Amino acid sequence: MQSHPRLYAAWVATYYLNEMDAVDMIGSIYRDLPDLSWSAQKDLCRHLWDESRHSLLGQRRLESLGLGLADVEHRLCSAQVLVSRLTPLQRYAVLTMVFEKGGFARKQRYKADFETLGDRESADLVAYDISDEQMHIQLGHRWIEPLARHVGDPRLPAEIVAEAEAAMTAHYNDLKEEWSHHRPVRDNDRPMRRSLLEQKLDLKRYASERY
Repeated sequence: MQSHPRLYAAWVATYYLNEMDAVDMIGSIYRDLPDLSWSAQKDLCRHLWDESRHSLLGQRRLESLGLGLADVEHRLCSAQVLVSRLTPLQRYAVLTMVFEKGGFARKQRYKADFETLGDRESADLVAYDISDEQMHIQLGHRWIEPLARHVGDPRLPAEIVAEAEAAMTAHYNDLKEEWSHHRPVRDNDRPMRRSLLEQKLDLKRYASERY
């Protein structure tokens, strides 16, 4: 962690705010597979609600730092790729077994950093998320294979996850190429540009801050 504590907290809180893309992913599975079993719908609903709470916790942490929704960046490319370019089965496999399963080391580092800084609010946010996502991975193990059978896919879960991750990576690379030709926002206009965010957080006032 190489930045000011308030800046670091704002970056991580913005990451959590943007978990709304996971809400979009799960909601789109409901839309595209309306005839899922009640058990599958119940577990997906719990997962969706968890992601909604994570986003709200990120918003509240930003507000406690003096930042509003207009002061930070809202990630659109994930939803664009994951909802519009992947199948429902690919979306669920990527969310549970790639993003969530692969995120624990980074999140444990966030938590340890915030505990070192004495930022209990941010540390608790991350701990809450880690606990939820352990359960989400269990849901992935439970439902990837039944969802595959529901859509007529005979492959094993490991094959499904590997193919979904490859498809996601390919689509992200395509999107980066598209944006390289007509990027919607110039770097100097980005609300999360470090110099601008430092002004909004009034870092000079909090030069020696510990939480």
